[in-house]
Amino acid sequence: MQKLIDKVQQLEQQVLALQTEKKALNVVYNDDNDILLSIIDGAPLNTIFEAMVNHIKHSFPTYQACIMLYDKDSNEWHIETGTGIEHDLASSDGCIKQLLMETFTRHLEQNDTLLHISNAIKDDAWQNVLNRHNVDTCIAQPFTLKKQNLYGYISIFFMHSSTDEISTIPALLVYLTHRLTLALQHKSIQDSLLISTRYDAITGMYNIQSFKNNFAVMLKNAKHHFERLSLFVVEVKMEKIKIEDLDTNNIIIKNIAKRLHSCIRSSDLLASFSDTEFVIALRIKNLPDVEIVAQRIMQSMQEPIRLRGHTFLIKLTIGISSHPEHASFTELYNAATKAQENTNSKHLYCIEYYGRFCHSSAELYDF
Repeated sequence: MQKLIDKVQQLEQQVLALQTEKKALNVVYNDDNDILLSIIDGAPLNTIFEAMVNHIKHSFPTYQACIMLYDKDSNEWHIETGTGIEHDLASSDGCIKQLLMETFTRHLEQNDTLLHISNAIKDDAWQNVLNRHNVDTCIAQPFTLKKQNLYGYISIFFMHSSTDEISTIPALLVYLTHRLTLALQHKSIQDSLLISTRYDAITGMYNIQSFKNNFAVMLKNAKHHFERLSLFVVEVKMEKIKIEDLDTNNIIIKNIAKRLHSCIRSSDLLASFSDTEFVIALRIKNLPDVEIVAQRIMQSMQEPIRLRGHTFLIKLTIGISSHPEHASFTELYNAATKAQENTNSKHLYCIEYYGRFCHSSAELYDF
């Protein structure tokens, strides 16, 4: 009989534990829409922090909460947002002075477990802040996201003697930390997708669409200020081995891109249209200036690329067109492409000028 009684008591304890766990999960996941919507919308980090604090406030109306961030470079703490207690924890600029921050820092550097600070801590400034908000205990969940250089705590303050939900708080803090990690992963993916839509994956240069968008602005300004522009189509010819080895191919392309970049100014545009085609747009004062740039590019490619026991000679041909002789990107690009096709082994660059193909600036005005 006693065994049966013990078994019943054991089952009752298990049911009670399950009920407590269910209640905790209800608190954790209840009204989670704001946080999830903020993450899905790609909201700024401070907006997500505010949604997290609001979630805590809605779950525990009598509690206080805040997000503390740690700057490793300056060894300073500041509060990002909170439910009210942050105004007493930090100065007007958001920095936290004293207030047990050595304890927070030391704990953050040593482990990622919950930090529990009770009212037994002997710190007058800390006690004054807690008393002002009618709380006596702090439970803080650390987060150390090294890739994003983000370190800090999600902290909840409450009156220990008046709560029966102490088991729910850790679950909520862990849940919010997971949401924060999810938000940063989502942002990282968004940033990667944004970069991939604007830049070439191998060289990091503008891709075709980004180049066209930026060139449209450049061309509009040139028309407004009566400036001259030139468009270069640079075609790269390499040995057959590069096609057979993708990794070697990418390294060579990056090297060529770096050399091209060294030949232009920061205000000029450079894009990768394909593995073998680069396009440059630059402002010039006089039409013969394009020949100087073309020669500079050729000179930058004279040094062969030595890689993995192989020597690769870089062979380029360049076609050049100009504005105002042509008034749109399409016209400029088509003219420069035709000029590039009119190069030969003796003349590696060609200038298109009113339908004529010139292999030196001296030919430009030779009618």
